[in-house]
Amino acid sequence: MQLLTEGPLRQGSRMRLSFGRGPLRASLDLEITSLEPDAKMAFATVSDGGIQWEGGYDLAPAEAGGTRLAQQGVLRFRGLWRVPEPIIGADIKRGEIAELERLKELVERRVSPP
Repeated sequence: MQLLTEGPLRQGSRMRLSFGRGPLRASLDLEITSLEPDAKMAFATVSDGGIQWEGGYDLAPAEAGGTRLAQQGVLRFRGLWRVPEPIIGADIKRGEIAELERLKELVERRVSPP
């Protein structure tokens, strides 16, 4: 992911996300459409490509302590991108799960006592 706007993340910040491999490599420009620190972030595709993505993350306190993360989103494939849709969709899902697991590990490591 490459940040396209300067300064701290805020509503309106843009970033370029690249995924896939070989001939199935794609880049999307995303814009943060909503941002509430420690609560939620939503984004939508602003690039005019064959893949449109809208989604977000919601954070809430968990009953047993810690934080509960909920993710939602919709991917729409258009044109020729509909052919490799199952492969790309699976790749995005694996990547999102891996990113969330890394985030969880980093946060837990940071807040755990030494």
